[in-house]
Amino acid sequence: MSKKLEKFIFFVFLILGDLLAFYLSLFMAYLTRLFINPLVINYADFKLPLSHFLKMWWIPVIFVFFYFYEGLYHKRYPFPEELRRIVKAVFISTVALFFLVGLTKSSEDVSRLMFLILGLCIPLPTAFFRSMVKNSLFKRGIGLKRFAVVGTDGIAVKSASFLSAEKHLGYVVVGFFGDKGVFKSISLNGKTFKVRKLKFLKKLIDRGFVDCIVVSTGYFEDEEDIARFVYSNYGKVRELILVPPLKGVSLVNSEPMHIYMLDVFMLKFKDNLSTFPNIYIKRIFDLTLSLLALPLVLLLTAVISVLIKLETKGSVFFSHTRVGKDGKTIKVYKFRTMYMNAQDMLEKLLMEREDLRHEWNMYGKLKDDPRITRVGRFLRRTSLDELPQIFNVIKGDMSLVGPRPVTQEELNKYYGEFAQVYKMVKPGITGYWQVSGRNDVDYSTRVAMDTFYVINWSLWLDLYILAKTFWVVLKKQGAY
Repeated sequence: MSKKLEKFIFFVFLILGDLLAFYLSLFMAYLTRLFINPLVINYADFKLPLSHFLKMWWIPVIFVFFYFYEGLYHKRYPFPEELRRIVKAVFISTVALFFLVGLTKSSEDVSRLMFLILGLCIPLPTAFFRSMVKNSLFKRGIGLKRFAVVGTDGIAVKSASFLSAEKHLGYVVVGFFGDKGVFKSISLNGKTFKVRKLKFLKKLIDRGFVDCIVVSTGYFEDEEDIARFVYSNYGKVRELILVPPLKGVSLVNSEPMHIYMLDVFMLKFKDNLSTFPNIYIKRIFDLTLSLLALPLVLLLTAVISVLIKLETKGSVFFSHTRVGKDGKTIKVYKFRTMYMNAQDMLEKLLMEREDLRHEWNMYGKLKDDPRITRVGRFLRRTSLDELPQIFNVIKGDMSLVGPRPVTQEELNKYYGEFAQVYKMVKPGITGYWQVSGRNDVDYSTRVAMDTFYVINWSLWLDLYILAKTFWVVLKKQGAY
């Protein structure tokens, strides 16, 4: 099968998947509109049949147009980024629908409320069907991008590992290439690749076996060598990806700056959470969701309080001192999940058992902690022990999403130069590390994840982490 035909098939099936998601969402929106019709006060009766909306062919055309605009047909994105672009395209499409309805004065022929519901329904089915279509095509070898890696250093291997592991992108590694270096072979994802010469890569490119070249810039001695390699292969492959040696520097929140006349490329880093609009947006977001959840939180608090009292004596709530924004000391609330003499029990355990001492130093927790009550174990497994922190959020000490609240001792011991990054924001009930392994993640990785979150904050990142939190809690992943 030719590359052009593959590309066409991939494109057609993506559009078909998007249309299927659209009409499924339209049906869901129609049923929802019928259901809520009696509840809508001072609103005209909804009597339009479903067939009326099915005939409006121009509505899905608007959505597909803005999917094009967001690069969802000709570019590949990791799933979180693709979902963000889908949401953005759906939002713009919904606004465009309202504008057209107002412009053509056709409000009697449509239901603006249904269009609003449609906009809310579309993103998740679209993301789901796109994943299904891509996975199905990739399994059949359609739409795959075969990439070669130039370089044998850690950056080259890490880049290849990421691209191969991100199944949503459809990248397949061909091999590693280089004329220098000590490695004769490289293991990646259970496979061993022999490191071949660059002249062999040239043959593969000429025969059309390579779609993309990933270049570790550290492989070359100077900038001129990089430029020569890039321009000698420009136009021969569909993509050229340069990976600079910037280990430990997060680039998600950076912007490229081009100085064309000097042929200089620069990266500008932004501190999103230091600007007043973003500070207030995050606070309004926290308060809105917390107040909406408050009735349910109060109901669950009453039930959990009874369960705790039935098992053990002592207080229902437990508060501990943690470091908040700007290094201020805050009281963080939780349901009590341990026996009242937990601290004495811990000191005795750590004194008697070296393995538990090592586990405590590594993770700051014990997996099979004998200090935890039966009700407490359930609360921890379901993360319900952290429910009272909603009151910390309303009070303004914490955020729904943020770094894990830590003690001053932990901050001094584990965070080092990243302590100042931690203190730039409010700690959160959930966060990046909680949805990425939770207690199964060692402390140094937690610090890296907290730092990543602060540097790369966006409202979309908060929404993504909150959505993923529900899934992680349901799976009880890494909770103990």
